[in-house]
Amino acid sequence: MTADDVVYSHFTGQRQDKAAILQGAAHAPFQSITPSDRYARVIGDVGIVRGKVARQLPGRTLTDGYLAIYVRRAGRWQLLEWVTASPQNPSKP
Repeated sequence: MTADDVVYSHFTGQRQDKAAILQGAAHAPFQSITPSDRYARVIGDVGIVRGKVARQLPGRTLTDGYLAIYVRRAGRWQLLEWVTASPQNPSKP
């Protein structure tokens, strides 16, 4: 679940709010999204996850690093911030 005040920060510095994230996701041609190398920590009501994510598109794969911050509100974990690290060069499948 994402928080209403979630922010997605791209490696370019562009920031998106929840409405922009959902609008972009509706038009993304991803065939699959696969997380890997995840490491998580919980400190009170804050969860921090870092890892890699591979997004399969027609004819190429994009692999990025990420840092995700979750907050526990009213007993539920919600994604609050997602920051994408500098991507690797796209590779062909």
